[in-house]
Amino acid sequence: MARLVLVAALATVTCYGGMAFAQTNPCKVGGDAARDTPSGRQNFQYSANDVEVVVHRGLHETTAPRGFTNVDDPVIFHCVSASGCLLIAHPQIVADIAGYLTCTYVGDKPMDRKWTVMGNAPDFSDTIIPTGDNTVRTKVWAYNDGVLHGWAITYTMYDQRTGAQIRTPLRTN
Repeated sequence: MARLVLVAALATVTCYGGMAFAQTNPCKVGGDAARDTPSGRQNFQYSANDVEVVVHRGLHETTAPRGFTNVDDPVIFHCVSASGCLLIAHPQIVADIAGYLTCTYVGDKPMDRKWTVMGNAPDFSDTIIPTGDNTVRTKVWAYNDGVLHGWAITYTMYDQRTGAQIRTPLRTN
């Protein structure tokens, strides 16, 4: 429990620090250089060969009543591979809610969760999505009313369109 509290505190401080100093953060502006890059709050999308990456960011307060609240807008991934595609979701959400879970959905079903976290700690989920269009979005389940302050969610889809084979054998534990 102490580890969980420490991780949650560290994640909160890191995220709030990044939000509070976004305009003057030396890591973002290159030391003392004037900031000449687009806002870090903008969404980002990247596509190359067999990989699609979408990053959703938000820095505005949103009321989160008890129950489900949508965090981001849905994104559609188009999987071409006949055997399906690997989808990885990595949401980081900062909220002032007494108890909440981060939930990523493909269509109307929750992703197969490998890591379950509660509160202001990063989540990491992965699943195989079927061929065709797949709508993905992240929600929070709040046990009590609260407020979402900010989020950064990275969705990555790996599609074996070219028939690439896995080159590194899976290690046994």
